Amino acid sequence: MQMIEPEVVDAIWSKVGSMEEEQAMGLINTMSEKQPELLTYIMSAPDEFSDTEAEQMLYIGVVLWQIVDHSAKKLSMISEEMIIDLEEKNITLMEKLDGESEGDGIAVVEDLLANYPQPHVLASISEALVLDEDEDEDQSEEDSISEEARGTMMLILKTALDSLLKAAA
Repeated sequence: MQMIEPEVVDAIWSKVGSMEEEQAMGLINTMSEKQPELLTYIMSAPDEFSDTEAEQMLYIGVVLWQIVDHSAKKLSMISEEMIIDLEEKNITLMEKLDGESEGDGIAVVEDLLANYPQPHVLASISEALVLDEDEDEDQSEEDSISEEARGTMMLILKTALDSLLKAAA
């Protein structure tokens, strides 16, 4: 699969973000037919997630699917086993990051982005989560994403992206 350019990533974020609720629900229904295991995984937010956090994770997951689906020649069906295997690898990576000092952790993340097959798409996940953090000042506590949820969301969404990229290979 060719590199997905930032312009494509931005255009799909904008397209999905500007959809009416009915269109968005149609997109989710299509995803449930084409990638049911992935949608189930994205929608299985931990119980401690607020409704806002669960909705944000679903939104980002749908955008990721759209970006890869739009860019791949063919996208095979993602299995639960594939998701579990990739999630275990990401948990190991997150544990490695957790043990690093802040400076070393930044270096590991920069290395991850530099060596990731679709760095622009991966970076867009971080940007979406950080953008929400920047907007937190204007939001009530129940409408914002907690710091704990951000880490879990990053794990789940990176696993979703890894699954999509593997299915596109």
